[in-house]
Amino acid sequence: MVYLKPHDLYLLLYLQSLAGARWTYATVSAACGLSASEANAAVKRALRSGLMREAVGAEPNPQPHQAALVEFMSHGVRYAFPAEVGSWVRGVPTAFGAPGLEHLTAGDQEHMLVWPSVRGTVKGLALTPLHGKAAFAVQQAPRFHVYLALADILRQASPRGREVAAIQLKMMIDGNGSTPPPGHHITEIGGGGAGSAGR
Repeated sequence: MVYLKPHDLYLLLYLQSLAGARWTYATVSAACGLSASEANAAVKRALRSGLMREAVGAEPNPQPHQAALVEFMSHGVRYAFPAEVGSWVRGVPTAFGAPGLEHLTAGDQEHMLVWPSVRGTVKGLALTPLHGKAAFAVQQAPRFHVYLALADILRQASPRGREVAAIQLKMMIDGNGSTPPPGHHITEIGGGGAGSAGR
């Protein structure tokens, strides 16, 4: 039996943000704020769980198993790693307030959610990230920020919010889009707006 830890998914989403680029445990651990041994153990657990797969052909490293990642994020993450929302703090925006997701709305996030950080630029309700170094790690990694923000929506939002986030996650992983353009709102799941967005 494999017991996943929150930082396993955190690392997995960072690797997904690399889009197949070569990585080493030294570079990954430095970028994510993990030790090399933590990163190594996280990859081993992810491989055993099926959320990662061994390298194929010319791939330089093991890679996220994308179909499994979408399934786990869409249906399992809120049970495995539920998010805790706390009091008002200064921090780094996450969920629907994260850079690149501001225009992807489900109409159910009343207040800004943030990862508590002394370097934060906005005030909102504190949400515990998958790893304590998330606010630091995303400073130079905007795509990683979006993946973590989508994870936070899927960890705690309403069914409507989770469905919107799942569509965007699949689009990104399938390579059909990165982040929604300004002014874009998914207004119906299964209708003209969401159906075309989630092709």
